[in-house]
Amino acid sequence: MTRLGAEHSAALVATALACGLLAWIGRRLRGTPAALTFGRGLAILLLVAQFADPFISAHYGWLEARNGLPLELCDVSGFAIMFALWTHRQAAFELAYFWGLAGALMAILMPDLPADIPTLEFLRFFTMHIGIVAAIFYLGPGLGMRPRPNAEWKVFGWTLLCALVVGAINQQLGANYMYLCQSPPGTPLEWFGPWPWYLFGAAGLALGMYLLLALPYRLSRKAES
Repeated sequence: MTRLGAEHSAALVATALACGLLAWIGRRLRGTPAALTFGRGLAILLLVAQFADPFISAHYGWLEARNGLPLELCDVSGFAIMFALWTHRQAAFELAYFWGLAGALMAILMPDLPADIPTLEFLRFFTMHIGIVAAIFYLGPGLGMRPRPNAEWKVFGWTLLCALVVGAINQQLGANYMYLCQSPPGTPLEWFGPWPWYLFGAAGLALGMYLLLALPYRLSRKAES
């Protein structure tokens, strides 16, 4: 976990402002054809930020198969929110909601970045992650999309499946995508001990976060019944 000083504080403020703004825009556009058009514009912006990653890495000489593939949970949640923005598909929104708020939001709060990160990569990193979280607020509080009952358990199952696939890729490449081979320093994953024990703690932590994210909607459904 890295503290990036004033720049990190500015990114946190930008996250709050972007979430509030996109939720407000979503409420204004709810029920109109412009809602889908605006969402697709957001999806294109996120796609540009996603595909800028390998070019920036190559520019700085970082690009390797071990770190240049879009196999982090935030990458997967990014593709999920792009698809949700483009189609308004419920399943894609649910994946993006749980993965994005449990992953991308945590990456904003506790970025795993070097202290001397170049400005271009700093901007790409936070543009992508802030964009994911703000887009969730556009579709959720803005347009009114919400997870279905028990969606958190389905997403948890998909999370485990992704971890199995990515773990196999890590084995072949000697990589650490999704932090499946080594926990990032200074994060709660260190509480659960060394590999492989921290993986069980990470799974429990992910499920706990999913249940917490689902709780407001669970309570809302009970109140409405």
